[in-house]
Amino acid sequence: MVQLIELILLLVVNFTRNKGIGELEELKNYLLGLNGECGELTDIFKKVLYHGKEFDSVDVMLELGDILYYLTAICNILGMDLSEIMLNNNAKLMARYKDGYSIEQSLKRIEDNNK
Repeated sequence: MVQLIELILLLVVNFTRNKGIGELEELKNYLLGLNGECGELTDIFKKVLYHGKEFDSVDVMLELGDILYYLTAICNILGMDLSEIMLNNNAKLMARYKDGYSIEQSLKRIEDNNK
């Protein structure tokens, strides 16, 4: 299922790419876009938490979709597989928190000790 979703995202990314500006400029554009969308998602929660706005799951879903688009585009430019990235991240977190999250394990992060 994940591979099908990733394929659909890649098709959309390839369809909407501005290939005329070159990969480096595309990458910069996608990184700025990702940052902007993360800011928009954060702003939604700021308004809910501090301005009394009612939570709208559709707004959140739309922003998460934009974030996923930009992540897919960045992976595509860099030749990285989004599914592989997710699996590697899961393995890293499972190694870090063998018995579930704890503050102690968070302070003794595995990759920090291997640097």
